This record gives sequence, structure tokens and C-alpha cells, in this order.
Amino acid sequence: MKRVTVLSIVFGCMILFASARQALAAVAKNRAVIVIPWRWRVLWWLYRFCPGLAVALIRREFLANKKVLDEHIPST
Repeated sequence: MKRVTVLSIVFGCMILFASARQALAAVAKNRAVIVIPWRWRVLWWLYRFCPGLAVALIRREFLANKKVLDEHIPST
């Protein structure tokens, strides 16, 4: 249970039904590209306009999140 809590805090996991509802609403609107939740859509747009900056930001966040996970989840 602790692992799910840490992952939810770090990665901001969505509830399955909420994400499915948003995806189906986007399909109903005939969207060409569906990116949910909105925070990932922001990264997607950033990557489209400035790939180098997006990759640097994503790498920085990944390393910070990896450090938090390593502290909370013991390796087996």
C-alpha cells in the first residue's frame, strides 16, 4: 500500500475511470491527438516547440523522482 501512495504522489497517477472518461470524451470530440492529463499535454506542447528544453526538464524531474522512490522503496 505504501508503494502505491509514493507513486501517486511522485507521478500524480490518475484513477482509471477518470482517465477513461476523459479519453472517451476526447474521442467523441474527434480529437486527432489525445494526451491526458493536462500536465502531460503541457509537456507534449513544450516538446513540439522546443525538444531540447523539454528533454532537459523531463530528465531533471526523472532524476529527482528516482531519488524519492529510491528513498521510500527498498530494493530487493
